[in-house]
Amino acid sequence: MDQPISYDRLNLIAVSSGATAASRGVGVFEAEVAAAWLALTYRHLQQDALTLRWSGTEETAPTFGFHLDPRMAGAALVEQVLQRLNPIGPVTRGSSGQPDLYLCCLALDKQPEEADLQRRLPKGADIQLLILNIPQGRQVWLQYSAAPETATKAIQLASQLERLWAAMQAEPTCALADLALLDASDAEALYALGHGPDLSLDMTPLYRLVEAQSALNAEATAVSFQGQRLSYGALNARANQLARLLRDKGVTAGSPVASFMEPCLEVAIALLAIHKAGGIYVPLDPTHPAERIAVLLGDIRPVVVVTQSYLCDKVPTQGGILLCMDLIAQQADKLAQDNLNLDCNPSQTAYIVYTSGTTGKPKGVMASHANLSHYVQVALAAYRMGPGDRMPAMARFTFSITMFELWTPLVSGAVLILIPRADVLDFN
Repeated sequence: MDQPISYDRLNLIAVSSGATAASRGVGVFEAEVAAAWLALTYRHLQQDALTLRWSGTEETAPTFGFHLDPRMAGAALVEQVLQRLNPIGPVTRGSSGQPDLYLCCLALDKQPEEADLQRRLPKGADIQLLILNIPQGRQVWLQYSAAPETATKAIQLASQLERLWAAMQAEPTCALADLALLDASDAEALYALGHGPDLSLDMTPLYRLVEAQSALNAEATAVSFQGQRLSYGALNARANQLARLLRDKGVTAGSPVASFMEPCLEVAIALLAIHKAGGIYVPLDPTHPAERIAVLLGDIRPVVVVTQSYLCDKVPTQGGILLCMDLIAQQADKLAQDNLNLDCNPSQTAYIVYTSGTTGKPKGVMASHANLSHYVQVALAAYRMGPGDRMPAMARFTFSITMFELWTPLVSGAVLILIPRADVLDFN
C-alpha cells in the first residue's frame, strides 16, 4: 500500500480582517494572488497558455485556461482572473489534460484542523497555493511535498511569488515581463554568472604586442610552413616594409585590404602589415566560386588585394590594386624595417569576415581592434599559451576562428604553424 505524501508549508502573505472576504466566488484579493501565481508560472515556463485548477468549498475543482502576454499589465491579468472565476465559469483544460498550477481558496468560520484541510485540498499536486479566508483575516500558504528537491524549489518560488505580488500592487500597469522577479542579491549573482570575472584586459592592438615579442625574442621562431621559418624579428621587419608599401598604394586608417592567399609564410606577414598600415583585414578564399569572390570584392571595394602571382588570374577586375607577395621583394626591400607607430583607435574595425550567404547575399561581420584584443587575450588567459608552445592554423582564413589560430601564438611568443590545405583535408 502506498505511503501518504507528507507536506510542508510556507506562510507567505497575511492580510488583516479589515478587508471583507468573499464568502463565495472570487474577491479582488484572491484574484490578485491567483494572477501573481499565474505570472510567476509564466515567467518560469515562458508558456503563454496556462491552466489553473481552482478548488474551493464546492465539491468540484474546475480547471481554467488563461492566455498571458509579456506586455500584459498586472492589473489586466487580475481583471481576467476575476472575469473567468467569478462567477465560476465553464471548465477548460490544457492539451495534456493536466493543469499547470493549483490554487485552493477556502472561506471558513475558523482555523481549520489539519486533517480537515488535507481532505479539502486537491490530491497529487507537489506544489499548490492555498488561500484561507478566516475571521482573523486572509492567509496565503504554499504547500509542497517534503521531498528535498521539491522543498528547494518551493522556497525559491515562495520568495518570488511574494515579490511579484508586491510588485503588482505597487505598479499595476507594469508589464508582466518587466516585474521584478529577483531580489538585489539574486540579480547580482545572476549578473556575475553571466559576465564572469573582471579580467581588466589591456586593449592594446595585437600587432603592437607582436612588435613587443619581436623586441624581446627577435631570433625565436614566429611562423613555420613546410620547413620554412620566420623569426619574430624577420616577421616584424618584413611586415613593416609591406605596411609602408600599402601606405604608398593608398591604404589609410579604415581602408579595406583583401588577403587572397593560400597558406604560406606571407599570410602572417600580410595580416600584420595590414593592421600596421591602419587597414582592415578582409580574408578571401581562392578556392571559393568566382561568383562569390566577385560579390565580396564588389561589396568591400578594397584599396589593395594582397595575393600570390599564381592566383592573380582568379581576382576579378573590381579587386583594386594587386600586390603579389612573391613579386614585391625588390620594392619592399628598399623600405624601412622599423615600426610605423601609427595611431590606432581601439574602436576602429580590425577585420571583416563574411557569412556563407546560404540564405541570401553574404553579409560582412565587422570586429574592432578592441573586440579582437579582448577575444585573443581571454583565449590566452584560458589556454596559457607562451614561448615553447606551437599552434597549428587549420581553419580556412575566411572563418573567424582563424583570428584565434593566427594571433594567439604570435602575441604570446609561441610558434604559428601554417598547414597546407591538402594536408588538413588528408584523413589517411
